[in-house]
Amino acid sequence: MSAYDCAYGLTLYQRTVESRSNEIPAVRALLDVLDISDSIVTLDTLHCQKATLSTLILRKADFTGRS
Repeated sequence: MSAYDCAYGLTLYQRTVESRSNEIPAVRALLDVLDISDSIVTLDTLHCQKATLSTLILRKADFTGRS
């Protein structure tokens, strides 16, 4: 899983998802370390959960889901 800045073409953060885990806690941890205010965050629809979306809203990020 990674965070990518489209404007500059840079990978900002990259993290391996542990084999006994899944992406949900990894994405939440990623959102905790990045300044996502005034950003557009694109996530798989897997991440359209209340806790994740609440974090995006509270941190003033726009988001879109894709399947």
